[in-house]
Amino acid sequence: MMINDVRNMVDFVLNKESRGYITPLQFNTFAKQAQQEIVDDYFYDYNKAIVGRNSRISYKDILKKTKENMDVFIVPPTNLTYNNTTGLFVSPSDLYTTISLTYNGSEIEELQRDKLSYFLTNSVAGPSVFYPGYVKYDENYKVFPETIISNVKVVYFRNPKDPNWTYEMIGGNAIFNPSKQGFQDLEIGYDDKFEIIAKILKYAGLNIRETEIVQAAVAFENQDHADQKSQ
Repeated sequence: MMINDVRNMVDFVLNKESRGYITPLQFNTFAKQAQQEIVDDYFYDYNKAIVGRNSRISYKDILKKTKENMDVFIVPPTNLTYNNTTGLFVSPSDLYTTISLTYNGSEIEELQRDKLSYFLTNSVAGPSVFYPGYVKYDENYKVFPETIISNVKVVYFRNPKDPNWTYEMIGGNAIFNPSKQGFQDLEIGYDDKFEIIAKILKYAGLNIRETEIVQAAVAFENQDHADQKSQ
């Protein structure tokens, strides 16, 4: 499990640098912040790749990598709840960004606010149940025509789940126990393991480059193998 690998490496590097120890609570807090940064980078790279698809950089290669990292965060069509008081469809609580809205299986066009008046007054291309549109308001959705109050679904990217390295105290030491309630592994790509370690260490007050972490990982594995042979 990646979160335990990351936790072990963080502890190893801190111990190696004589920087002490971070508690499980601190680790989980740092891991949450670091994971969110990496996920934000996924979306940045994705958008940059789309904009720069005609650049010299291989668009397909960039998009393939970022798509693989982002696929885990895609939530399939989900029914939205209509709020009768506000007249808005309420977005999911874990929404990161919207991919698409549909009504009875057909996609709803997202409208720009500065074009909304034109859309609503256009007798030819105005809103109808066959050609609906929507506008976002603080991540909630106003759908036109306003007679549509049900059967609206959203496909979206969700926020990453908060990582939680769970444990039990044995002999005064926190021992990893993924069977405990609330356990949650990291959701980033495995290729980003060393990057998240570096970010967590930075939050812990230790500036260290990824190359140094790779070297520390080798030392950690060698030490681990030596310990196993001596048992």
